[in-house]
Amino acid sequence: MSSRQLLPEEVGVTVLGRLLLVGLGAGGVVGGATGAVLGSGGALGSWDAVFVYLGALTGLLAGLLTQAVTALVVHVVHRRVRWDTVLRTALLPPVLGSGAVALAVSSALPPDLGFAGVVAAVSLAAVAARASVRWCLAPYLVPVW
Repeated sequence: MSSRQLLPEEVGVTVLGRLLLVGLGAGGVVGGATGAVLGSGGALGSWDAVFVYLGALTGLLAGLLTQAVTALVVHVVHRRVRWDTVLRTALLPPVLGSGAVALAVSSALPPDLGFAGVVAAVSLAAVAARASVRWCLAPYLVPVW
């Protein structure tokens, strides 16, 4: 089976689909891990899986919304700037979005625990975004008809 070149109107949809798929997967993992960090010092006195579940659900929603913003940003700038700038620009929304969500969720917790949650969310989101950005944006590298 041979692969065919995507039509110009299919490229944006393919990139959006890849970004949303990564947003779901990475959002759930980052949210669950951040929930585990935030739940480790909660008021219950011991670690509870409820924080992981709530973190994963919040991460799924935040991942989808963040990657939709990423797709919009990349679609606007991909023809106006160099390719390495597009790759760096695509890394910003996931990192900023995860930090903002973790900061909002952890604002009711003690400052040390909230800071640990924000650091965990931002670092895991940065790793996930860096690992998947080239695969997500690969259809833009195919020459236009």
